[in-house]
Amino acid sequence: MQGRIVFATGNAGKIKEIRMIMEDTGMEVVSMKDAGITADIDENGKTYEENALIKARAVAAFTNDIVMADDSGLEIDYLNKEPGIYSARYLGEDTPYSVKNANLIQRLEGVPEEQRTARFVCAIAAVLPDGRELTTRAAIEGRIGYDEKGKNGFGYDPIFYVPEFGKTTAELTEEEKNQVSHRGKALELMKDERFHGEAVCTAQQLRTPLLLKNLEARGDLIPIALRRLAAHDREKDTQYCETLYHYLTCCHSLKKTSDALYTHRNTVLYRIRRLQEDFAIPLEEPSQHADLLLGVSLILFDTKGPDFFLSAPQAEV
Repeated sequence: MQGRIVFATGNAGKIKEIRMIMEDTGMEVVSMKDAGITADIDENGKTYEENALIKARAVAAFTNDIVMADDSGLEIDYLNKEPGIYSARYLGEDTPYSVKNANLIQRLEGVPEEQRTARFVCAIAAVLPDGRELTTRAAIEGRIGYDEKGKNGFGYDPIFYVPEFGKTTAELTEEEKNQVSHRGKALELMKDERFHGEAVCTAQQLRTPLLLKNLEARGDLIPIALRRLAAHDREKDTQYCETLYHYLTCCHSLKKTSDALYTHRNTVLYRIRRLQEDFAIPLEEPSQHADLLLGVSLILFDTKGPDFFLSAPQAEV
């Protein structure tokens, strides 16, 4: 693979991490500064995905390269998931992380270990030269430590303890961190061919009403989570099954999904978030996407009939 990825960040530590993760793609990864791009970006989104897309779109206006951006945050359960999407701006953007970390440790003073659960969350957004927009999200679970440990990371890494390794993310080697980190996982998902259309090739076959007719009696092919989703759609007159179908067949493109549903992209973002958080639909697991697509197609074949698949907008693959 050849080409260049412009990553919408000026954080040298982050760029170093991203280059290591993306090395096997054969693509050059450069920062905005390296690409000679300056942009005044107002990150006013309400989710990690929205903020990542805001940054990626802003930089994409200046280049024909692939543009990627991330938005990440630390969510501490005891603090109602603070600082969350405001992690970078917590206590002020120019405040040293040593001060931010000390403040969070102080706020958790006296809190027992089992209640110090937390996670790093990262959303990656990509704007491709053909206009497609892709997003992925991943997380790493852990706990907040009692003091700073380690020199290998940046940001909140020194206070984020990973039980799996018995040390903070700032104590992990670069290789260890890239294997388990929220950013590493989200980038791996973005690299996965299934996010670029490979799985959607099978979707073309699944759209064939005849095939679905032959599988109509195979209720065992519909996961329990999708059965609950379908029941919610029936009871509340919602469109979560249709949203899931189009999101999967549109290569996770929010724009194409919103176009297919004739609704605003923010509505799609809201539904995708609910699919993951309220209905436990495993969109972060690419290995399950084919099963999800087959299951939701069978549900829609039953509820909407074969005409749905003949009239539904087709994704370009």
